[in-house]
Amino acid sequence: MPKEEKVCPKCAGKMELGELIDESYAVSVAQKWAKHAEGILGLGRSEGIPILSYRCVECGFLENYAPSKAVETNGDELPFGYNR
Repeated sequence: MPKEEKVCPKCAGKMELGELIDESYAVSVAQKWAKHAEGILGLGRSEGIPILSYRCVECGFLENYAPSKAVETNGDELPFGYNR
């Protein structure tokens, strides 16, 4: 049974899977979510969870997820650094 395509909650356009990229200091790395850590610059923070991001091809709305379980992506390729 084919999976449903993700639909934009703002305009009902098609959502496509992508990733948020940090391009600072001449390197590109996938962003991750991490629980807030006290202290200077977040030292002691856990490794983090890669962020899955969907973008509406019509209006540009972004919807982000940091899932803690395996993810179903409707056959889309997962972003860099994320495992099923």
